[in-house]
Amino acid sequence: MFYYSINFLFRKQFFEIFFRTDKKYMDKIDKICYNIYNKYYRLPDSQERNVYYMRHEKSCGAIVYRKHHGNIEILLIRHINSGHWSFPKGHIEAGETEIQTAVREIKEETSIDVMIDPTFRETVSYSPKRDTQKIVVYFIGRAKNYNFSPQEDEISEIRWVDIGYASRILTYENDKNIVIKAKNAIKNGSAFC
Repeated sequence: MFYYSINFLFRKQFFEIFFRTDKKYMDKIDKICYNIYNKYYRLPDSQERNVYYMRHEKSCGAIVYRKHHGNIEILLIRHINSGHWSFPKGHIEAGETEIQTAVREIKEETSIDVMIDPTFRETVSYSPKRDTQKIVVYFIGRAKNYNFSPQEDEISEIRWVDIGYASRILTYENDKNIVIKAKNAIKNGSAFC
């Protein structure tokens, strides 16, 4: 059985009533409506069976900063697979808190130890895939050491960047907004110095 959106049914009835088209033209209109419905409105069969299935993921990370020659610099990483610039972060493992995850992931991805400020906590939510909803929790973390070493299988490049310049390098708008909030927290003394 074919399903039409109501909008297309009204158009079909409009053509029948006002233009008094013959059967040949109405069959063409039927075919057009059916094709448009299937292309733009109908879910593929594989999704109709799993409409309510949505995978949820949670990651934690931090805007890692240091004070260098009177300036505030933050640590940015470039991912190997997608090439986008962001902050160090990763998935929560069983039994970990958000802060423990952030500390571990920063160490794994960059070899930098950090002190996390729990008073700054920002979240970002997005869908990396059609059936996945991801939440990322970001903290502010002050670097204890400044020499980094990228995790070879995930990170292609790491940079210390002036916090005012970071939004020019970051790929995603969400990350740029978090930098603005982190900058205010660090400069206003909300984050530990």
